[in-house]
Amino acid sequence: ALNCIQLYSWFSRSRDRFHDDLLQAYQRMLDLIPQNIWLGQNVKRRYEQVPQIGDAVNGAAAAAIRSGNFTRALEWLEEGRNIVWGQVLQLRTPVDDLRQKHPGLADKLERISHELELGASSAGSFRTLSPTNAALSCLCPLEEAENHHMRAVQYEKTLEEIRGLDGFETFLKPKKIGELIPASQDGPVITLNVHESGCDALVLARSGQIVHVPLPGFSHAMAKRLQRSLMSYESSGRRDNGRKLVK
Repeated sequence: ALNCIQLYSWFSRSRDRFHDDLLQAYQRMLDLIPQNIWLGQNVKRRYEQVPQIGDAVNGAAAAAIRSGNFTRALEWLEEGRNIVWGQVLQLRTPVDDLRQKHPGLADKLERISHELELGASSAGSFRTLSPTNAALSCLCPLEEAENHHMRAVQYEKTLEEIRGLDGFETFLKPKKIGELIPASQDGPVITLNVHESGCDALVLARSGQIVHVPLPGFSHAMAKRLQRSLMSYESSGRRDNGRKLVK
């Protein structure tokens, strides 16, 4: 899905025009990322997905900025930041919080999510049978499609039930701009977005206004070089500190 979105994004840029369909595709992708990353993934797999998620979020934000939708771009960047740093720092996940207060619902959501994943990957492939998927192995494509649809409906209903609980109204949802404004009360908050299609800064003022600052003198390639330089500097610093400790 991500590859299709990236291809469509390139197609739109190559003709110097923009399609609302691209933003809608990105929105759907970003709606699914929290559900995919927090449900049914072990820590190792989550960590492996961090670079891909970061690139996807930067691409989505760049598309939103190009369309003039700075609010959506900032919301997407904040959601991506929360997910990526949540993985790097191994913070508590939203599902962890749900399980602490409503363990039955947490188990139910993870079970349905796992069944959906099995159903999506079963078509045209061989898999080792387990008690969970053995009953699905003999189903014809039509029956599998019907079962997949049924589980998708169950999944959405379970999400709706969870979001009806006190304190879980925004469960697996990105923050809205109203939730970000308080962070700017002590001064403007500047968020940078670096992508191959362009680099930009979004400045969130205390009033809630978002100011767009294009960065034509900066590029994705320059950011990569700076990242490598920083990592090299940090690595050499650790080696130097180690030598000092040995002495």
